[in-house]
Amino acid sequence: MSPAERWLSHVSTIVVSLSGLIYLWMKYFMETDDPFSVVNHPLQPAMLSAHIVTAPVLVFVLGLMINSHIRKKLAVPSPYNRRSGLVSMVAFPAMVVSGYALQVVTNSTINKIALVSHLVASGLFLLTYIIHQLISVRLDAAVKAAGVAALFLCALLGISFGQGDHSEVTRRVHLMGTEASLTTYNADRRAGLEQLENFIRILEETEQELSTWRSDSAFSRLNEHPAGMPFPLSKQLARLFEDLLFWSRETAGAFDPGIGMLTRAWDIHGSGRIPQPQELRLARHQSGIGHIRLDPEGLQLIKERDITIDVGAFGKGEGLDRVLEYARANASTAFLIDLGGQIIVDGSPPSQRAWSVDLAHPIERDKAVLSVRLTSGSISTSGGSERDVYRDGQRIGHLLDPATGLPVVSDVSVSVWHPRAVVADILSTALYVMGPDAGIHWAEEHGVAAIFLVPSGDGDLNIRSTSEWTRMFLEKAAHRNGGAIEIPI
Repeated sequence: MSPAERWLSHVSTIVVSLSGLIYLWMKYFMETDDPFSVVNHPLQPAMLSAHIVTAPVLVFVLGLMINSHIRKKLAVPSPYNRRSGLVSMVAFPAMVVSGYALQVVTNSTINKIALVSHLVASGLFLLTYIIHQLISVRLDAAVKAAGVAALFLCALLGISFGQGDHSEVTRRVHLMGTEASLTTYNADRRAGLEQLENFIRILEETEQELSTWRSDSAFSRLNEHPAGMPFPLSKQLARLFEDLLFWSRETAGAFDPGIGMLTRAWDIHGSGRIPQPQELRLARHQSGIGHIRLDPEGLQLIKERDITIDVGAFGKGEGLDRVLEYARANASTAFLIDLGGQIIVDGSPPSQRAWSVDLAHPIERDKAVLSVRLTSGSISTSGGSERDVYRDGQRIGHLLDPATGLPVVSDVSVSVWHPRAVVADILSTALYVMGPDAGIHWAEEHGVAAIFLVPSGDGDLNIRSTSEWTRMFLEKAAHRNGGAIEIPI
């Protein structure tokens, strides 16, 4: 084996080994002070990239060594230093195959098996490689110099390549009565598209179950079901109704999905209308989720009055939560979904710490006024400007106050972050109904991350946020010395 081949062998082994060990340490042994970060150190993606980029070089070097070194050694009957070399040769293909499997396999069980196999094979290869070199007395000053160069190369490759081999994959579809945008990153575009198609399928299935526009959906059948008769529920729907009843009580009725009759009276999902006083009184009498008795153990509920459920304040959130549950169970790559203005993210884009999400001006909806950076959870925004309609000179807000049965008319918008999308969806509606003063007070008492954007009469915009929102976003921005998490635009 020539000196050049020997030098290349040492350098590639050091780079691959060091980058792999550093990545292993960062991923499994370091802890980040950011509870929403999916990486423990900013250079963690760079170390993984350096490891992946230089691994093929090591494979190439082995090919050179087979011809110039290994074949000649096998032809010589002397056993000198042969055992360590043979063990390295056996461990090497196992290391390469398991490493490749880690990059392409999405099944979580097989992925764990590949990880253990890769660690064992890599450890065995590195140990026997070092022993082989020590016996051969080849770790001279040149090799030590190569080690220093390798450390520099590691950092250089990590910074240069990052995870740039992961391309952006985006789908735009019409779901749940609104426009949806889904984005992920994947080295294999086909795998990325397949992931997004699975997400779309879950959202479509959720829509089929919750839609009040489809006569065959579970919620349409529930709304038509006679009062006093048990209605069977799936486990998923029983869990959902537990959430709906809980948050209706917690918000003192500011959130109440049992207002389908009021929604119909005002034609909220249509072109809008002004109901007669008698019609409004009857609709209020037939409203209120408190008229539902839920038996979560028996998987059924009973309507005590002939109420109907409106899914507008929780349907999107429930669909996004189902996507997140599937994504985490199947080790999906980082993604962002924008479902008609409600955002959910999981993980961060390659070579970035977070996704950037804009909050729009409450009146000029095409104008962004704040940008927040997220790695997990959901942001839901409720406002009235673009969906409200006018009838006979009266503005009809698209959200109703369950306490009065009247539309909420306001130019304010409120955004809520929560780990669960359905809760963010519910609470943004409830806080909008409460208004800025009562809403901020309630959110503060309950530790909710919320922000109100309140237009003033002189054209300015007042921003009122809870201490939890400040702690999560504004304080992190200051702590990172200008690496802003929330910034004015």
